[in-house]
Amino acid sequence: MRTVVPLAAHGADVVPVLRRILPCGRITLVGPGDLTGARGSCTWAGTDARGPVAAEDPAGARARDWLRGHPSHLDPVRLDELLLLPLAADAAWVLTRTRGEFSAAELDAAWLMAPGLRLRWRLGAYRPEGLTTRELDVLRLIADGLTASAVGRHCRISVRTVHKHLENAYSKLGCHDRITAVLILRDAGLLGGGVVRSA
Repeated sequence: MRTVVPLAAHGADVVPVLRRILPCGRITLVGPGDLTGARGSCTWAGTDARGPVAAEDPAGARARDWLRGHPSHLDPVRLDELLLLPLAADAAWVLTRTRGEFSAAELDAAWLMAPGLRLRWRLGAYRPEGLTTRELDVLRLIADGLTASAVGRHCRISVRTVHKHLENAYSKLGCHDRITAVLILRDAGLLGGGVVRSA
């Protein structure tokens, strides 16, 4: 099964960097709240404080409206006192200032950070849960292009057992084939940069 990583978990590493490079009053991450597509957000205090902020930043609603109107726009945008760093059609980092706009230099810094933030969002959006070590090993070998019989020989298990491990992994990942399973694991950062081939 694929489960959504809570929005707050995405901020653990990113928020301190944003605070240091782009000082602001509040930092909000807007994105889908769950697999049904319900929107959610998580807000942190800006440069002077730590930890999530209980109340939603009103900028989150403004950012969601902007994202709806510009679903394919992925470049950072200044909207008066907001700096919006889109991650996907339904997600963005939103930095808010109480006084003044973000400078051209800060917008340039956001442009430099944007590709890394988008990649981190894409790789961290979902994580596979409950895969055994053997299931992960089998999928890694499949991703390397080995056939089920070659995987069996490599792991010293029968081809039937290889297929059983694959069936169990598919069920846990919410998919029905090798290619999709491998892509899910690759997107979650569990396969490295290997080439995906059918086996």
